[in-house]
Amino acid sequence: MKRLMSLPLSGRTLAEYGGPAGLEAACRALSCDGLEVVWAGEDLPRDVPPALHAGYHLTFFPDWLDFWRGDRRALAAKFGGEAVWRAFYGGPEGPETLLKLYREDLDRALAWGAGYVVFHVSDVSVQEGYTYRWLHSHWEVIDAAVEAINTLLEGRTAGPAFLVENQWWPGFTFTEPDLTARLLEGIRYPNKGILLDTGHLMNANLDLGTQEEGAAYIHRMLDRHGPL
Repeated sequence: MKRLMSLPLSGRTLAEYGGPAGLEAACRALSCDGLEVVWAGEDLPRDVPPALHAGYHLTFFPDWLDFWRGDRRALAAKFGGEAVWRAFYGGPEGPETLLKLYREDLDRALAWGAGYVVFHVSDVSVQEGYTYRWLHSHWEVIDAAVEAINTLLEGRTAGPAFLVENQWWPGFTFTEPDLTARLLEGIRYPNKGILLDTGHLMNANLDLGTQEEGAAYIHRMLDRHGPL
């Protein structure tokens, strides 16, 4: 198992550590083996020691399914107008705008030399985050994510591990083995797996009240998934 530190790839963040040497020293002081990074809108830094290049968190939108489907009525209800949602997502509604962003970020991950990449499989609007009344089912989100992932990775048979991360919103929650199997079996890329976020998993159960209950719940979900 590798112990990693999450880090946005921004010059300002690197400066907080005193540059690459200070960042490496901080990792060692914390007994971390390297970094899981996320793009921060800047050119990739060239002077971070390659030994720290472990993982890469791909870009994502928490609320993306209606845009992917081109559901203008739903988008209008959320954003108020076409100009607003197109500015937010970076282009016209539909798969190609998102796929362009995903492809560009995957290219950055490959240039970074990441051993694995992480992709969120969930969909939640601001409204749903408050009400917990879902607009889409787990199945809908997973099927659309599988379509997006397979299109993104089409023609690739080798490369970094592609890991799907659980959330507590509609999509992949790691609480239902049949949904987990549907997701993993649907992804055609061979080097695939799960990045299990235990904090996100505990968020999926609103009845947890203590650390002990949380740990027991995680074990139950692992046991429930068996060989998966």
